[in-house]
Amino acid sequence: MDIANTEAKKIASEAINNAISEEIVKPSEMDDLVVFHQKNTGKSLVSFNPKIYSKILATTTERIHKNLEQASHQADVNSENKKNYIPGTVYYIPLGLSTNNSLLANFGPKIPVKMTIVGDVTSKVETKIKESGINNTYLEVFLDVEVNTQIVIPFSSEEAKITSTIKLGDLFVEGDVPEFYGVPPAITPKENKED
Repeated sequence: MDIANTEAKKIASEAINNAISEEIVKPSEMDDLVVFHQKNTGKSLVSFNPKIYSKILATTTERIHKNLEQASHQADVNSENKKNYIPGTVYYIPLGLSTNNSLLANFGPKIPVKMTIVGDVTSKVETKIKESGINNTYLEVFLDVEVNTQIVIPFSSEEAKITSTIKLGDLFVEGDVPEFYGVPPAITPKENKED
């Protein structure tokens, strides 16, 4: 079953990597993803543009689903090493592995086992905010992708969960520098008195 688990993780990772190798967000869309709202008090609020937010999630999820579906019909999404494969995601394993006994794991003829890949993809946009100086903020936007795959083989089934975080972009939000910076009780400087 370790082979199935390893294959599930490998296929899901390749599906994610292939999906994000193409441009997810164009630079102009990144500028439009984060929207600034000005309040009457002069303070700024930041939110996401729901149209671009939804487009990012839908595009990424669709690409990963497509890659997982493609992987279930062929040996690998993009692998160069296919010596143990034949078309249809088949892997040759020793018959002894089906006994779950480590002593017999490498014994017996190698039989072809077809692995069926079932995958579910969830994605969401996350932000990290870092302070940068006085009243300045550095906003980083990430795409969190979680792929739950299940490999079904004739004598067993195994689930694998793969998560990946992809940085979409960053933004520097400049705030007003206050005239006075301190927290009460503030210490006032002593005046130099000359006698």
